[in-house]
Amino acid sequence: TTTTTTTTTTMSSGFAAKRIGPGRCYEFWTHYESCARTTDPNFDLTSCAPLRDDYLECLHHKKEYQRMRDIQQAREAKKGGGDGGGGGHH
Repeated sequence: TTTTTTTTTTMSSGFAAKRIGPGRCYEFWTHYESCARTTDPNFDLTSCAPLRDDYLECLHHKKEYQRMRDIQQAREAKKGGGDGGGGGHH
């Protein structure tokens, strides 16, 4: 007898891929979600933007990767005879 299990996901469960504890970004999500779930009709959701940005950075690392590219470009410019914006002095 063969048993088949079907799993559907509508949102992240908060568990890591191997289901060993919460996922790396779950804490960021819960902070953002708590902020966004206010019942105050005058609440400005833009005040949650820093928490949302932290969550998205945790997921996608876009700012981290951009910083790494900027550093690499500065190193290459310095090697190529340019001062890389640092003046070449320590």
